[in-house]
Amino acid sequence: MAVLRLENETTYTEQSEIASHLAPLKIQLHRWPVGDSPRLQSLLAQASLSEEEKTEVLTELDGYFQQLQQKSGY
Repeated sequence: MAVLRLENETTYTEQSEIASHLAPLKIQLHRWPVGDSPRLQSLLAQASLSEEEKTEVLTELDGYFQQLQQKSGY
C-alpha cells in the first residue's frame, strides 16, 4: 500500500490520487502484483533474509526489472 503525505499533513492512500499528485513531477506510479508463489510470499513475510534468500526474491521478481529496463532504460 502506498501512502503520500504532503507537507500540510494531507494524506493520500488511493493509488489514483497519489498518481495525480506525482504526475506534475514526472513521477509515474505503478503497482505490480508480487505473485502467488507460496515460497515468495513466505520470504517476503520474513523480517530479514539471508543473501541466498535475497537473491531468490530478486530472481523471482526479475520480470518486473526487465520491463522497466525495456520501457525506461533502467
